[in-house]
Amino acid sequence: MKKTTTLNRRTAKTFSFSLCLLTLVCFSPASSQTLVANWERLDLTPGLSVNVPNMIALTYGNGTYAAISYAGGQKKLFTSTNGENWTESTFALPLPNAFPDDIVFMDNKFKLVTNGTVYTSTNLQSWEFESVHSVFTARNLKKVNNLYFQGGEGRFATSTNGTTWTTPMNSGDYLDLAYGNNIYILVGRQAAKGILYTSSDGVTWNNIIEVADNFDMFYTVDFHDGSFILAGNNGIIGKSTNGTDWTFSTPMGSPNSFFSIRYILDHWVVSASNKVYYSPNGETWTQATITGGSIGNLKRVEAYNGIGFIPGSNGRIIKTNEDALSITQPENTANAITLYPNPASTHFTVNVHENLSLDNAQLNLYNSLGKRVQQVTLNTTSTTVAIDQLPGGLYVYQLMNGDKMVKTGKVIKK
Repeated sequence: MKKTTTLNRRTAKTFSFSLCLLTLVCFSPASSQTLVANWERLDLTPGLSVNVPNMIALTYGNGTYAAISYAGGQKKLFTSTNGENWTESTFALPLPNAFPDDIVFMDNKFKLVTNGTVYTSTNLQSWEFESVHSVFTARNLKKVNNLYFQGGEGRFATSTNGTTWTTPMNSGDYLDLAYGNNIYILVGRQAAKGILYTSSDGVTWNNIIEVADNFDMFYTVDFHDGSFILAGNNGIIGKSTNGTDWTFSTPMGSPNSFFSIRYILDHWVVSASNKVYYSPNGETWTQATITGGSIGNLKRVEAYNGIGFIPGSNGRIIKTNEDALSITQPENTANAITLYPNPASTHFTVNVHENLSLDNAQLNLYNSLGKRVQQVTLNTTSTTVAIDQLPGGLYVYQLMNGDKMVKTGKVIKK
């Protein structure tokens, strides 16, 4: 049953912090809790043209980061092997003058969405037509619980195989989809008012919420650990476990307009126009620090290989700044911890020097999508970590001592 409602919002405090480096390193209690607290700006230099592109979307697959942009009536593709140094591709893109809606790595292929059409590539050099879903000005091509989804202005499309699409509704702007607790949640806007639909099968949709207030629009939603969290215009954050009963708040203040919320690196992260906030529970939020200069029009939050990314305007991307947190312990602390063998096939060992005191040490292991796949409590001197159950590939480890990150690196499972 549709519920037309005025959002009753509670306001919570947010917290911020700073780092200071003189002859000593200064920290407030929250400053070293997580990678998502510190971001650095990357400036991508156009290689083929003088137009500075607006970054639209970013993804990772087959050992390569890929970011799509648009400027001067042309779409452009940038690639990177490490997420830090980017190069503009010289290979032709399909429909080069059409606006690029999204790029993702899905079903072992890169998928480029433009003009309501999906093209695929395995090498980012040659592209093939895959399907048409006729969703224009789209975003968030995603696969959720084996349901493919493409949302956009005026309609959204779903598919069970990624090639044959249906458009269940076309009377609103449908912007994001999440799945959890055996239910799909679809959010968007209609006539500048937030709308929310639920579905148990991805076919039949029930209009649960239609917001009464203008400009209280819903832009993005995600699910983790039993809870849905949505974000939207006017600083709105909504939380629900069943998709029907929601609590709303404006914990960061009403001027914010949120574009994307995702659960990455063990935290909720939401992007505003030129700000990033993070939260361990979706209720208490902290504004992150962005170094390297200002950036606007921040887009979708992503995480790959234990690194967070958000594309933005003027040829810029922000990524989590590992260097800002690597100073949480003296420099020789990280050197007093060794991990071997690397690459490893069935297990690796973490050795801690006998002179190093770690009171509450844990090793977190993340896959290429930024999902934590293993957490191990470390012994005083030596700990064996079994990885035989994990698929082969590159993983990122973070060694934490309480709320401080002591060391981070990469390990390869053969």
